[in-house]
Amino acid sequence: MANKKIFADLTELSTAAADDVLPIVDDTTGTPTTKRISVSNLMAQAPVQSVAGRDGVVTLSNTDISGLGTAATSASTDFSSAFRTITTPTFSGAPLGYTLLASDNGKVIVVNESATAYITVPQSLGSGFNCTIVQQ
Repeated sequence: MANKKIFADLTELSTAAADDVLPIVDDTTGTPTTKRISVSNLMAQAPVQSVAGRDGVVTLSNTDISGLGTAATSASTDFSSAFRTITTPTFSGAPLGYTLLASDNGKVIVVNESATAYITVPQSLGSGFNCTIVQQ
């Protein structure tokens, strides 16, 4: 016969050990019966028990994610581009123009001009300079 103790009467256990036992209702034939199962046996039925052979709190790196190319693993672990500074430069001259500065590196440059505007990328910025240009 199934256990009649209701949920509210049970004492809460904040952390479980592998050898702790849980009540479980087995109803494969339409006749429910209360049985017991250990935490470790229950977890053995869970699809994910560890990541790269580690368990508990796991920090993933791109070596833990198989099947993805270099660009995908880089994009999934590098979120710095999502937090770029947005700047709206002042365009001047005729035609309107703006010359990128070293301080624009890594920023989002917002162009808010109604006429054609030109952006100059000086050679002095060097290798690795990057920014995103957005037309508003």
